[in-house]
Amino acid sequence: MMLSILKMKRGPLLLLIIAFCLLGQFLMGVLPSDGSLLSVMLAGLVFAIIVAPLFLWYYSLGLFLHEMLPQEIKFSLRKFKLLSRAFYVYQTLFGMYVIGSSMNISLGLSSGMVTLIFVLVAFLHMFMIVALFYILSFIAKALLAVELGKDVVFKDFSKEFFLLWLSVIGIWILQPRINVLVKQKA
Repeated sequence: MMLSILKMKRGPLLLLIIAFCLLGQFLMGVLPSDGSLLSVMLAGLVFAIIVAPLFLWYYSLGLFLHEMLPQEIKFSLRKFKLLSRAFYVYQTLFGMYVIGSSMNISLGLSSGMVTLIFVLVAFLHMFMIVALFYILSFIAKALLAVELGKDVVFKDFSKEFFLLWLSVIGIWILQPRINVLVKQKA
């Protein structure tokens, strides 16, 4: 499954991502919005479905490129895997937090506890932004290192970094390069 998403052409890949977004929007529309804990958890699950194809593409790309790196260049795959998985879980939980906040679910918490939760979420959010930057820079650096066969610095791979950050444009531009690498490996 992981390699098959990397073999896709850019058009079908973008359609898959857009289809999951539309499916998620449809599901959000039919979910009960009664403010119950179940509806918030279902909304979090839908949010996980929405971001799944893009996350799978990032994750698969990072693993694939790490395999293709020249012997003298190695990055921490363990850190990439940990931060990627944590980021996906966080996306789901943050979606639940936002939906729950918009439904004014208090769960009987005191105002001090609500403030504490908000502060924790804010710090966690900042950490996850840093994690996302690490994930994107890992993939961008590995992509260019594989293509050039040498170690690169941010100045070299900044274009790829920003293309990955702007995912729809990035997929459109980067996927043909990735297809070439996948064919080379096969």
